[in-house]
Amino acid sequence: MAITFRYAAWSESGGFSCNEDALLVDGDVHQGVSIWTTNTVNIDKPNVFACADGLHIGRGAAWASKTLLELLRDSYLTFPNWSPHARIEWLQSTLTENGQWYPGAASTLLWAELQETRLTLCHVGDSRAWLIRDGEVKLLTEDQTVATDLRNAGCAADNYPLLASSYGALAEYFSVDAFVDAPHAVMQSMPFNEGDLLLLGTDGIAHLELPEIMTLAAELIALANSSSGQSSSPSIRRSPEGPDNRSVILISNHGGY
Repeated sequence: MAITFRYAAWSESGGFSCNEDALLVDGDVHQGVSIWTTNTVNIDKPNVFACADGLHIGRGAAWASKTLLELLRDSYLTFPNWSPHARIEWLQSTLTENGQWYPGAASTLLWAELQETRLTLCHVGDSRAWLIRDGEVKLLTEDQTVATDLRNAGCAADNYPLLASSYGALAEYFSVDAFVDAPHAVMQSMPFNEGDLLLLGTDGIAHLELPEIMTLAAELIALANSSSGQSSSPSIRRSPEGPDNRSVILISNHGGY
């Protein structure tokens, strides 16, 4: 009996000076277009879903996120058995090799590898992953930011006025820079049970509270279960910090046929 899952993905474009989000969904990289896409996939072999968000560090932020996902996809085609650590090292070095026209370009990366009933997550930056199981939602990732590092060290932001401008800045990301090491990726593995839901999202939805994540998942489930698809956008509250691209992927363990 084959194990299958359904997915639904949504991203937006328009109304922004630059669309820097990119999504990897069932082998296709999407950027710069509003998409509703859903399908059912057999997971007897590794399947990879990912999101990336280009950073305003140098030119080519949108290029960096799109290229990073293309490289991730190609790495699984060429080196399917690589360890996550080897893949991270290769992604960093190859991004730099291909980015000669985009010095300083940078991007976050969050990817999920699903095979049979196992989920492996690799996380660099501040995109987020949530797991919904038995009606409860749990945030699986911790943002890799200066703020997180200070908090984990027991520091209070009020004691560091000189860091005010960078307090929310990322501490880890991929960058087109020949003199930097590969970023530190947080990796975790866990069962992906029948009925589980996994959400991957860029920082445009990171401000949502857990009940709002549940509501978003319900809207994406409706899309995944729809035979005709859906063209309207989900009701995602925009961040008070200002407009940002919002992108999300939902994967559902649909069980066997």
